[in-house]
Amino acid sequence: MVWSALVLTPAKIFAGDYANIHFIGFSSDGKYLAFRQSGTADGSGYPYADLYLVDTEKNAFAAKPFEVYLEKDGASEEDAVKKVEALAARKMRQLKIERGNTGKLLLAHTLMDETLDFSQVPSQNNVDKVKFKVRPYPREQDGFLELTLKSIQVKPANCDDDSGVYEFFKFELTLDSLENGEKRIETEFLQKDANLPQTRGCPTGYRMESVYLYKNKLAVFINTLHRGYEGPDLRYMVVTGKLPGYF
Repeated sequence: MVWSALVLTPAKIFAGDYANIHFIGFSSDGKYLAFRQSGTADGSGYPYADLYLVDTEKNAFAAKPFEVYLEKDGASEEDAVKKVEALAARKMRQLKIERGNTGKLLLAHTLMDETLDFSQVPSQNNVDKVKFKVRPYPREQDGFLELTLKSIQVKPANCDDDSGVYEFFKFELTLDSLENGEKRIETEFLQKDANLPQTRGCPTGYRMESVYLYKNKLAVFINTLHRGYEGPDLRYMVVTGKLPGYF
């Protein structure tokens, strides 16, 4: 779905460009959300900022992404953020995005979290799973939810790699409802890439970072890794879906 990546080794050893993410919030009715990513591009050293508006019911862009890249000596990441926010302000008002209305954070595995082992190179059918509940003390009938992100190797024409070092991936993201943490009672595809979208670039892996819930809307933020000039670059995307009706 909406893009802007399994982490190969701890982020501190990379020399690439890791974007900073800011979840701006949902609209009051939950039909839309906005998030921003920003950073300093490796190689050029120039700052950038991108702002995305997402239709949570369609799992698609609600408007063309707003993107800023400041090719100016002395320009800062903050400068890029201010400019992209100004460009997107009118559309955000139209969609009634509420800053800070991020809903409930259900799960988070930030890039600093080394509890989970993401040290393996992404490979065909690589799987990332997370399991969570929607309340601290769920009702007996609630059960649990499990997200499964499956990386699937592809060979897109625009992602040639003569070195043979890199592999590129599309993905599938499914939501399972679990009863007593084990029995599957419902499975839903939140996203199933038919092909690798050109707008996503040439991703070398994926990793789920956080999950938010607002009203009945789920927002799953995903790290996407890409080839960079000085090392792997990391960007963000979000996949949206609905909470099963009986939760």
